[in-house]
Amino acid sequence: MKKIGFVTPWFADNIPGGAEALLRSTVDQLSKAGVNVEVLTTCAEQFSSDWSHNYYPTGTDVVSGVVVRRFPVRKRNAYAFDKMNHKLMTNTPITIEEEDVFLREMINSPALYDFIDKQKNDYSLFVFVPYMFGTTYYGCQICP
Repeated sequence: MKKIGFVTPWFADNIPGGAEALLRSTVDQLSKAGVNVEVLTTCAEQFSSDWSHNYYPTGTDVVSGVVVRRFPVRKRNAYAFDKMNHKLMTNTPITIEEEDVFLREMINSPALYDFIDKQKNDYSLFVFVPYMFGTTYYGCQICP
């Protein structure tokens, strides 16, 4: 079996959040069971940090025995994202164009997407979590 790639916007031992904790537990248990897993993520620190800032260095790391590949984030227009996010949070309808702005201006890493595209044959599958981030949306465009 080839390796399984878990794709997530941020990854570390100390990041709070339900999806983050579930991901850490899942990759830990799979790794301990002998499954070849990797985490593909950005260099962003966590949900509450600046999504345009690379906190971690680019490259390969090992976190709790699991290979973690980190890719730089793309600069984004936080104002444009916040404007669309506010509309969504207040149940205000948005247009298709505004939806594109929302997806484009959230956390993204073209280098991550390029890696997935070029290396996809080295993986059995990719698991994209959580569902509502650019890394999931754009990653699924490459490997649905």
